[in-house]
Amino acid sequence: MAAELRQALKRRPEAPWVEWGSETVLRVAVVAGVLVAVLAERKVPAAAIGPAALAAWLGLVISDGPYRVLRHPSYAGSLLAVIGIGMFLGNWLSVLALTLGLLIRILYRIRVEGQALLRELGDPYRDYAATRKRLVPYVW
Repeated sequence: MAAELRQALKRRPEAPWVEWGSETVLRVAVVAGVLVAVLAERKVPAAAIGPAALAAWLGLVISDGPYRVLRHPSYAGSLLAVIGIGMFLGNWLSVLALTLGLLIRILYRIRVEGQALLRELGDPYRDYAATRKRLVPYVW
């Protein structure tokens, strides 16, 4: 989070002020949102969603919408977006670089998240995962 804030405050000399300003606002807003969320969870227990097991289940094991087919539809969407950006750049190496860069991150996160969900939810998550592909519908 600190690295994200530091990066937000860096300014490329060739970047127009408007671009730098909007990026800074977006990054600071995300960092602030995360900080407030963590602080609220720790400092305002009266706002807790209860029972805790129900809140965790509702927040983590979703089975409607795109989750009927995929365990990670947002990752699939992000991957499609970077492929589109690479295509817009009109260069196959750009497509490859953007796709591989994000794919490495996504594959790592899928593994880590899957292990955490299995550890915390056990059989209900195992059953859910058995009926849905990870990233590519009907493939993987």
